[in-house]
Amino acid sequence: MGVASTLGAVLAGTFFSIAFSGFIALQTFMYFRKYPNDPFRQKLLAFFLWSTDATQSILIAISTWEYVIVNFGNPAIGGHVFITTAIAIWFTALMTTGANLFYCGRIHRLSTGNWWITGPILFLTISRLATATTTSIELCILKSVPVYSEHFKPLWTTGLANAAVTDMLVTAALCYYLQSHDPVLSSTERMIRLIVVLTINNGALTSAMSIICLVCWMTMPNNLIFLAFYMLIGKLYAMSLLATFNMRNWIRERSTPTQPRNLVITTGGCHAVERSNLSMSEFAAGSITASPFDDRTLPKRLEVNVRKSVQFGIEAVGDGSLSSSSTAPPPV
Repeated sequence: MGVASTLGAVLAGTFFSIAFSGFIALQTFMYFRKYPNDPFRQKLLAFFLWSTDATQSILIAISTWEYVIVNFGNPAIGGHVFITTAIAIWFTALMTTGANLFYCGRIHRLSTGNWWITGPILFLTISRLATATTTSIELCILKSVPVYSEHFKPLWTTGLANAAVTDMLVTAALCYYLQSHDPVLSSTERMIRLIVVLTINNGALTSAMSIICLVCWMTMPNNLIFLAFYMLIGKLYAMSLLATFNMRNWIRERSTPTQPRNLVITTGGCHAVERSNLSMSEFAAGSITASPFDDRTLPKRLEVNVRKSVQFGIEAVGDGSLSSSSTAPPPV
């Protein structure tokens, strides 16, 4: 085992883990700031993901310190597993379990309580946590990657394969039930399409990371490259779920059609005013306030309303006959 495939992999995984933790902390802060009225259970899940990720990052940093600094120059340290590393593996499973349980609950609601769909997903989620817990306990006892690979290689393989299958089932079920809903409004249809695209992207990202980790484990079980990828799986789950929470307003804005505007031409310049807010009494009184009209605020559909008014005056002439006069505004 070379330094690059052991200590180098641990160091690279630590760098990416800390960076991902920064994104998770930012997303958590944005969520609590933007959605203070969300249900308590959803807030609790967001806090759980953040706190679990922060704890895992601390454990990874301590493990890296043990590998790189404390045991500097020790050639046999590449195959050793510290207790903090084994516990970090279990915290990764906690993050993935929390995210999958949330998705499982959403699928159960969309399917109107269909346990034939949510049952297998729930079973795979719980079994995945069980295999990760067993793996963490065995690594704490054996404290060696080669020894663990010799006796418990099928256990780790089953856990990673379980992760990839669970991600695919969750993504397929969410997309199916979202597409099966018949939208009444076009805005609802656009919203569903956006949610489906985000669901596919999130599922593909986590599934790809699980498959990469599985391939590295099957082909290189005696180094720590697989471990570097595995530490990032839980963080991807947390990032994708928190991003879904924070993008709700953006999805609503993208799916809501823009209201047409009227172009009001005054002596002060051109202004765009919402049609629903435009009334002639307000316009005559000069109480309409609008932002300057520019290309960035123009909708795709622009309507120009021009009003021409003619005033007639009737007056008596000296001989007692009537004459009429008209005044019209100058052409615009």
